[in-house]
Amino acid sequence: MGVDFYTCHYCEETFPDCGYHVSCENCGTHWCSDECAEEDGYIAEHCTKYKVYGYEDLNAERKVRKCNHNYCDETCEFYVLDSCKYCRGEDYEDGELLSKALELLSMTREELVKKIGTE
Repeated sequence: MGVDFYTCHYCEETFPDCGYHVSCENCGTHWCSDECAEEDGYIAEHCTKYKVYGYEDLNAERKVRKCNHNYCDETCEFYVLDSCKYCRGEDYEDGELLSKALELLSMTREELVKKIGTE
């Protein structure tokens, strides 16, 4: 059994998949800590009715509050799935930005490299 390593999308530190880290369920972006994830626009799944974040706490709070829903999931109008600014379309990866910029400039990557090299 091997260990995979990820690079934190925010601070760019490397970390193993077997240790604590945060991942966006929608797009698979990884962060090394809650702080980096929050700084990079990640929002954990939560209940807007009880202001509770995270899977474990959501289900514990649901039981304590005797919520009408059996599970904290998409079937409840108060449930918000985890997401980040990338899967919400609020920001884009550098590669996507470069592709769009080149399209707007009507240039290829090679033409841009040549242009920069001649300046």
